[in-house]
Amino acid sequence: MVEYRHIQAPCKQLNPFLTGLQENLNPGETGETSLSSRRTQGGYTLTVKLTNPMPIDKDEKSADKPPLTGLVRDNPSTPEGKYLVKRRDGTVPEWPSFVLGARDPYAAVALQAYAHAAHAAGCNAEWVNALMRLADEFDAYRKAHGDGDPDKGVHRKDDPATVAEMRKGHSA
Repeated sequence: MVEYRHIQAPCKQLNPFLTGLQENLNPGETGETSLSSRRTQGGYTLTVKLTNPMPIDKDEKSADKPPLTGLVRDNPSTPEGKYLVKRRDGTVPEWPSFVLGARDPYAAVALQAYAHAAHAAGCNAEWVNALMRLADEFDAYRKAHGDGDPDKGVHRKDDPATVAEMRKGHSA
């Protein structure tokens, strides 16, 4: 089993992975690599691939939700996806979309990777910095409100009007 975990490393060294990783893992766990590290005021945030993670108890609410075996849109009963993506002018884009939410424990790292790719492609530095600030906001929100469970399935009752609108485009 492999797991990805975000670790706060309160060190100021150039390579925080070496000094901050082992002290932040559970007994018996080992981190294979640091996928990314991001400097913060208190040190670094690391994203680590754990090769032998210890089980983490999920909250009771997530136990009521079915596990996902693919994306919601891959399920024949929900080909519209999970979210309705709508522009400010009220239209639904025709292209596929993917929605990230702040409670998703992997969302901030995805935003950071997106920002790094945009920076490497020469995108506007102010926009890239705004993406990194958004990743920080996602981290702060998740810490304040708890982790979501993005690997769990649909658990809310569908609104027929919303689903009909989702069918007009490629929702997320």
